[in-house]
Amino acid sequence: MEIAFTTVGGTQRATLEHPQGEARGAVLVAPALGVRASYYRTLCEALRARGFATVSVDLPGQGRSPARADRRTDWGYGAVVEHYAAALRALHDATPTLGKLLVGHSIGGQVGLMTAGMGVPGLHGVVAVASGCPYWRTWDGLEAYRIRAATWTCGALARALGVFPGDKVGFGGREARTLMVQWSHAAQTGRYALGDFDGDALLARPGPPALGIRVEGDAWAPERSVRLTLDRMIRRDVSFERWHGAPHGGDHNRWPSEPTHVADRVAAFGADVG
Repeated sequence: MEIAFTTVGGTQRATLEHPQGEARGAVLVAPALGVRASYYRTLCEALRARGFATVSVDLPGQGRSPARADRRTDWGYGAVVEHYAAALRALHDATPTLGKLLVGHSIGGQVGLMTAGMGVPGLHGVVAVASGCPYWRTWDGLEAYRIRAATWTCGALARALGVFPGDKVGFGGREARTLMVQWSHAAQTGRYALGDFDGDALLARPGPPALGIRVEGDAWAPERSVRLTLDRMIRRDVSFERWHGAPHGGDHNRWPSEPTHVADRVAAFGADVG
């Protein structure tokens, strides 16, 4: 079956799949920047094998999203948070008796944790995998300055062109100007607050429990980066784990192809939070 919700550009739909037998809960997967929801098919299959109904929901501008970023069509973190809040409400309408979990990868984890501060009905917890604030000072040595320069350049390109051409520069996809300017600002300052959006305030609100999983070997989300986001949630029950021996040397974007560990941890976390 499909769920549908109103978001940037109109109505977005996503396929909700149920496990064999009675479901123990429902999981919404929020992708990384520039990654389509379909990339998480294997993760969703693993979660269904553990008794969860699953739905993977594209970020605005990607996959089944009705929006495409250009000079006239823009959005930022605030719209992405509202996007996943709307998706979770639609999932709750479709599965009102099931507890919901959000599993977010990279930027999907960031916005998932922020969305959890909005009091979304039925949301029992968030698992953020390979997800942290991209603040350059959370890296070490020369790599920190490389990250600082690269993230500043991303923001500058988005400002100059009115859209971020990630599909051409090899990072992310074609992304909205404001989203990338705000992301670059977080990378330069360590704060999720710019203009009329304050992600730090959302993180500081009460919300359901959260689990952050640091993928050992992941060069794009070092431990201090992951902890910087988790530490903002001063009014929630927060756990942190290191995933040792992750596939592909801990590559930031390749773990979903071998998701057994994450699926096991999500199942255990779901049991703990009800």
